[in-house]
Amino acid sequence: MLNVGPWNRLPLTIRWLEREYECDFILKPPLHMEIVSGHVQLPKSQATRPKNGEEPPKAIWATECHLCMHRIEDPDRSRIGCINSLCKLTCHIICLANYILSSDENNRGHYIPIAGECPLCEEKFTWVALLQRKRKIQQSGVEHIEEDDEYGDDSDISVSKSDSECESAESKKNTEFDKFDFMETSVLDGANIQNISGDQHEIYELSD
Repeated sequence: MLNVGPWNRLPLTIRWLEREYECDFILKPPLHMEIVSGHVQLPKSQATRPKNGEEPPKAIWATECHLCMHRIEDPDRSRIGCINSLCKLTCHIICLANYILSSDENNRGHYIPIAGECPLCEEKFTWVALLQRKRKIQQSGVEHIEEDDEYGDDSDISVSKSDSECESAESKKNTEFDKFDFMETSVLDGANIQNISGDQHEIYELSD
């Protein structure tokens, strides 16, 4: 049954509760299914707690999906990243799933990927590993949001009120200089207008 759809695509864990009955399968189960043995002893209330000495996973998120370039409006439900902690991949779950499924002809017609490769850092992963990491990040609350600046690089945006006022004044100042450099200069000496053309601008001189 483990090799027949739809079960052969599910991220199942095969557990032998009694080691004395453990044996090899006649047909090998899919590679993405983990085989373990022994009783489940961890209480449900402690299942989400990190192990001793284990640091919670950290994530660096962008504000937009790297695949569809649209803003992620509901991060808790639809945002997913890479298992590589140094990778800044930020995607909608459905966008990443469609990307993985479309990259392999064997996955055509399916809705849930089994495994794939990060479109940003090319790290290989299983789909269940991505979902497990997503859950751990949400539970730990260790997240860092980065936004793209005007040069396209990811950087933190932190502008104080005084900095904003300075930038606004500087922008206004530059605008006034731009107007002065490219404006048309008129010298009023009378009623008749004589056009004197220059390289950068035109000078109009009025004479009697």
